[in-house]
Amino acid sequence: MILFEGYMGTILHTGDFRYTPMMLENSPALFPGFLWNGENSKCSIHIDELILDDTYCDPVFQFPSRVNIIEI
Repeated sequence: MILFEGYMGTILHTGDFRYTPMMLENSPALFPGFLWNGENSKCSIHIDELILDDTYCDPVFQFPSRVNIIEI
């Protein structure tokens, strides 16, 4: 993932990756330690534009699971 911040706003480009919730929860760029909500939970930064790369989401593509890839 690439995070752009500047005069054009904050843009997050995901690139092509296999998402897991841990990616966002453990990302200090997206969830900085100083942002908390009223329920005392971490909050994300404000993102003006999100660019998702879903090139390989088409069901025609068959990929092994993340666990299998790590084992290899």
